Amino acid sequence: MNRELMKDFLREQFPNPERKGCPDEDVLQALAEDRIAPNDPALLHVGSCSECYTEYLHLRREIEEERLKNHSNVLPFPDRSKNQTS
Repeated sequence: MNRELMKDFLREQFPNPERKGCPDEDVLQALAEDRIAPNDPALLHVGSCSECYTEYLHLRREIEEERLKNHSNVLPFPDRSKNQTS
């Protein structure tokens, strides 16, 4: 299944506007940082609650942006294949 299609499905198909049974923000942050055990009930909840899944995606995006910002001064390895002569 297409990754974006799956994200859209999870964001839309499990509405929970009252946030019933939702973990607190600290748990979602820990989940986004991969600090939660794979068998933690919060993981199952995020996969069945559109609001939590959307918040989780937002937190993951923030983490990735921060990671890229902190490593922006690292140059990629040069592509030496262009400099080789046959």
